[in-house]
Amino acid sequence: METLREILMHSDEKDLQTLIDYQKNDKRFKGLDKYNKVSAIIDEISVNGTNTFQNILFKKNEYDSIVRDVAKQLKISYNKYATTDIIETEIVVKLISDEFKNMSVDQQKEILDNLGIDNISNISAAKLSEFAIYRLTAIAANAIARAILGKRLPFVASAALMRSMGIAFGPVGWGVSTAWFAFDLAGPNFKKTIPSIVHIALLRQKYRENKNLKCPNCQSPIPLYAKFCMECGTNLEKTTTSDINFIIPN
Repeated sequence: METLREILMHSDEKDLQTLIDYQKNDKRFKGLDKYNKVSAIIDEISVNGTNTFQNILFKKNEYDSIVRDVAKQLKISYNKYATTDIIETEIVVKLISDEFKNMSVDQQKEILDNLGIDNISNISAAKLSEFAIYRLTAIAANAIARAILGKRLPFVASAALMRSMGIAFGPVGWGVSTAWFAFDLAGPNFKKTIPSIVHIALLRQKYRENKNLKCPNCQSPIPLYAKFCMECGTNLEKTTTSDINFIIPN
């Protein structure tokens, strides 16, 4: 499975800035190159996660431990052998499920239709397809960014994903109206830790989709934000999203 550093190093500057905004410590990141910026983000998340759960030894927690601690605080049941990405998804599912009951009937139907399921009880990491998990995570991450940062996320994704994202970016949408971010579980850093985890879950999905992109001319793999194909030189900036070949997971 991908490491946190691997995911962040393959993320673009706008996505990293969202994580920086969640940490509320802008001065620390000024003037840093990408490698050191990523290191600082990882350290901030570790410090905030450690402070959130009052680590008795005052040692900074690894990201996986922080994700597991958040899941426990949210009363999420998971297999102790579950990987970090599965637990990230269960956290996203918890937030969506808690919000679901406050949605209108039309909003509920739109969520379920977008995920290809007919009942909220079917929303779980084990029951959703990989592509549905991507959609669910994108919806949650964008809603949280709008609620906390007052902005929509910059979104570059496959045509198939974008067609299914109207609920997150359109007039219906949902605004995280439930008070999940007001939990008094362990202090104010909880409000930094949960948004960071959800955003990282989205970046993980972006990174995985990135591996599935192919040049429309020579079919060579291309990075999501590439301007030119490194193999044949095709100008990807002049290529429409629908022209790029995406391998959508089943």
